[in-house]
Amino acid sequence: MFDGGFDNLEQVLDLVDMRNIKIKIRYKGTSYCGWQSQKNGVAVQDVIERAIESIGGGKVKLVGSGRTDAGVHALGQAANFTTDLLMPAGRLPMALNANLPDDIVVYDAEDVGPGFNAQFNAAGKRYLYCIWNSRFRPGLFDEYCYHYPFPLDTTKMKETVKVFIGTHDFKNFMSTGSNVKSTVRTIWGIKLIIKDELIFIDVRGNGFLYNMVRRIAGCLVDVGRGNLDISAVKDLVYNIGELDKYVTLPAKGLFLVEVYY
Repeated sequence: MFDGGFDNLEQVLDLVDMRNIKIKIRYKGTSYCGWQSQKNGVAVQDVIERAIESIGGGKVKLVGSGRTDAGVHALGQAANFTTDLLMPAGRLPMALNANLPDDIVVYDAEDVGPGFNAQFNAAGKRYLYCIWNSRFRPGLFDEYCYHYPFPLDTTKMKETVKVFIGTHDFKNFMSTGSNVKSTVRTIWGIKLIIKDELIFIDVRGNGFLYNMVRRIAGCLVDVGRGNLDISAVKDLVYNIGELDKYVTLPAKGLFLVEVYY
């Protein structure tokens, strides 16, 4: 065997020729089963991998910063892949977009070091949840927000968001079906932004559990409609008690805005 665990010199040269490329992606999640490849549907990852192959990049394994569920959108998903493609990184977005459907766009590409991993090197993320608070349905915006047609007390909601800031065990805000070593996460900042009928929940942190942002959003809506008070939310955050019912809002209102490295 060739020294270093390789069978021959050609394998070593192939490794040297490989590039590690980081890309940034926007996508509308409505038509996909999520970011990550699955057996039961078409994933965003699958579509981009095929586009890379179609421009001569070979079969690649695209590593995303993390999975987004079916229906969740992204304004700033990040991913990386290794390839021997010679095309300059600056030309990759246009080449890939020519082979992608209209609801997926690659808007940035750069060469990164061989050790970079979009998932494991991520230091944090920013999410936005969109609520349409009007008696009339959102129409054109229906695929991008949760419609709540009754009045919400946004003053109480603004007071309550402060409870989430800091390092806490967020196990009460994780849906079942997730296998994680720790449910402790740090939220750096969270705020409520109100613009006419739109209410945005803008949250940044070092990591998020399965459905954590959608459950926080549901909790805040329950505060706004008078079903929860701030003390009950504190109990949830500090794990003093558990509540049987608060809403996990639909995926379509959630956007992955940015991944921090």
